[in-house]
Amino acid sequence: SGAGCAVRTTLAVIPGLERVSFADDGTNLFMVTGGVIYHWNGSALSAVSQSVVTNPQSIDYINRQFIISGDNGLFGSSNPGDGTIYNALNYAEAEVRPDGLLAPKVFNQWVYMVGESTAEIWPNTGTGNPPFARLDSSLVNTGCAAKFSIANSDKFLYWLGDDNQVYKVLHTSAQAISDTATSWHQKPF
Repeated sequence: SGAGCAVRTTLAVIPGLERVSFADDGTNLFMVTGGVIYHWNGSALSAVSQSVVTNPQSIDYINRQFIISGDNGLFGSSNPGDGTIYNALNYAEAEVRPDGLLAPKVFNQWVYMVGESTAEIWPNTGTGNPPFARLDSSLVNTGCAAKFSIANSDKFLYWLGDDNQVYKVLHTSAQAISDTATSWHQKPF
């Protein structure tokens, strides 16, 4: 081993070969893959048991709460300060359109519930079950073709749209930033 060589250390093993969605609160790391939520507390890996959503697919974090998405457009939020506990009342459905919910994405203190043909905006209200409320007048009318394409900079959200163009999103405005020729050759991932 020469200077500058890294050594890999296995801390724990998550079964399967699927992609993983990650979120952390600065101390605890949560991962979702294969319909299971995993918690790494810095020394041990454990599966999180919850009954709020079936088949968890994605996770994100806002205001001391983790948000998970699952089947049938449902999402749920953890108890504040504890991503391992999900109250059965803290769930809702991203339901403006009957498209599948792909992932919650936190951006500029709003949670975008990104779906296959729209994205709904759900700010954290701090009250209610769940403590999020959809902005009824705010909808992004551009869907997402690949949940792992959702990313952000400090100014915009980005994703591969349902028309295979890459979009930048700010509030409810989505603008295509890829050209048509590129869009025809992109494959969702």
